Amino acid sequence: MMKNCFCTLFDSRYLDRGLTLYESIECHCDNFELWVLCMDESAYDFLASLSLQNVRLITLDELEKYDSQLKEVKSERSLLEYYFTCKPSLSLYVLEKSSSADQVTYVDADVFFFSSPEIIYEKMGGESVAITPHRFENSKKHLELYGKFNAGWLLFKRDTQGLSCLHWWRERCLEWCSDQPEPDRFADQKYIDSFSSLFEGVWIVDSLGVNLAPWNIAGKSISCRRNKLYVDDERVVFYHFHSLRSVTDRVFNLGCKDYTSRLDNEVRHYIYQPYLARLLRQRKDLFLADSPLARYGQKINTDEANSRGNLVDRYLKKIRFMITIGKKLKKGEYMVARQGVNSACWKSKAER
Repeated sequence: MMKNCFCTLFDSRYLDRGLTLYESIECHCDNFELWVLCMDESAYDFLASLSLQNVRLITLDELEKYDSQLKEVKSERSLLEYYFTCKPSLSLYVLEKSSSADQVTYVDADVFFFSSPEIIYEKMGGESVAITPHRFENSKKHLELYGKFNAGWLLFKRDTQGLSCLHWWRERCLEWCSDQPEPDRFADQKYIDSFSSLFEGVWIVDSLGVNLAPWNIAGKSISCRRNKLYVDDERVVFYHFHSLRSVTDRVFNLGCKDYTSRLDNEVRHYIYQPYLARLLRQRKDLFLADSPLARYGQKINTDEANSRGNLVDRYLKKIRFMITIGKKLKKGEYMVARQGVNSACWKSKAER
């Protein structure tokens, strides 16, 4: 049986998402490795303390020693731009270090699998590279300025075309990886538009359920049939929770405002609520100890807050803040996460 080899990168602020990604992969893949590039020491130390069976940890120093050109461009780039720059180098590192990997799948940490990725491999056949289109609706076609394809999930096989494409992507990202769009490039992402014209064996994934996301969910029908999640009539393989962020401990900005007016009830119930519940559980575990997530500002220092301004000003700010949350919840831009929420369409192995 082929080993599923994934890689991702994140820092301490994304520990909850990274661990939730791992949980979803573990649920649907019996034979896999998840290689995690830890972008700070705190993330590495915390993940190392968990001793997760199928996780292989990489320090940033290890990657920079493997690809010395990364360090040469590091000072020229913002933190986000440097994260983008590291993606292709990370994928090459994994293929070199993992002798059992015939292919590597780069996946963003804010992705969550609802079913096995085997359907992707079966449809891919003998192709060497797999990429996913954003599938913007007509009214959002202007967003193709940032790329027709999404850089949150890419698959490269260890063959001539796959490696050639991956090396080419690395070289372009080292040359330029700005998060300010230009006509023919944007960060690490718009380079993907050129893959199919430059290399043979590039497969454009044609399944709606692969890289389902806020930018392509509008107008789609989400349903649960016999404990399996479907988008229209296709299985949901994974959802990309792009731009999701905390507003309070339990209220989340869904990050969908720029893509769709409002998520329908099925999307919220079957996709977002189970994911948010797992984020809450991960955060609860992370906050039990002196964890990196707690240290990186997810909790407010009460003493520091009380020293700012007078009592009336603080209450007025709090009232305005709560009014804003209420309005956003009513509009559907925000959502309240609930602990213990489960979906018949997704259960961990321990819950089955």
